[in-house]
Amino acid sequence: MLGAALACLIFRVNLPLALLTTLYTNPLTIVPLYLLAFELGQLLPGVGGHFVAPPELALAGVLDPARLGAWLMALLAWMTELGRPLFFGLLMLASLLAGGGYLVVRGLWRLYLVRAWHARRGHGGRP
Repeated sequence: MLGAALACLIFRVNLPLALLTTLYTNPLTIVPLYLLAFELGQLLPGVGGHFVAPPELALAGVLDPARLGAWLMALLAWMTELGRPLFFGLLMLASLLAGGGYLVVRGLWRLYLVRAWHARRGHGGRP
């Protein structure tokens, strides 16, 4: 949020909106968002893939150089298996959230303008 606030001050853009949009990606929501993106990616034709549990991280295996290589290869294979559905699902989710956010902001702005216009007309504004 600090980075978003500083960028808003520098670029003179909407601070409350930028701070609000940073709230949906936090340590509590990032896992559900990525799972949703993966599921969306699986719905796309030709993407394929299925969820596979990540390789277990045994502390002794990570500290042992011989076992570390095998674990890293298993991690790479796991990431590759998730890759296509997750990549395309993230693109799809980002597009849906951006489009939906744009429409909501446009609708709320229109509602604000209509109400302000009606209030002005009701208080002696020009016809």
